This record gives sequence, C-alpha cells and structure tokens, in this order.
Amino acid sequence: MTAHFFNGPILNSPYEYPSRHWELDGTGQPTDRILERRRDVSFVPPIPVARTRKGT
Repeated sequence: MTAHFFNGPILNSPYEYPSRHWELDGTGQPTDRILERRRDVSFVPPIPVARTRKGT
C-alpha cells in the first residue's frame, strides 16, 4: 500500500457516474494503480433464511 491512496482516496465526484477506482489486491488492500472503469461486484450478502413459527 502506498501513500498515494491516503493522499487522495476519493477519485469520483458524488454527482457523476463513477468512472475509476483504486485497484485492490487479493486481500482487499488498495494498490498504487487506478483503473479507468467501474469496480466489479465481488461480494453479495447472504439472504437470511425465513424463520418458522412455532404453534399455529
């Protein structure tokens, strides 16, 4: 991890379509590279199992 990420972690405007992001390594830490595309989705939260009711 380098100081470039900590000096300017925000790359996109909050009012425009996000066009670039910091590359992440295998452990999820930022590298020194900026990728000129939107970040791929890699985490999907699990859907909780429905609870069963006891009784009627």
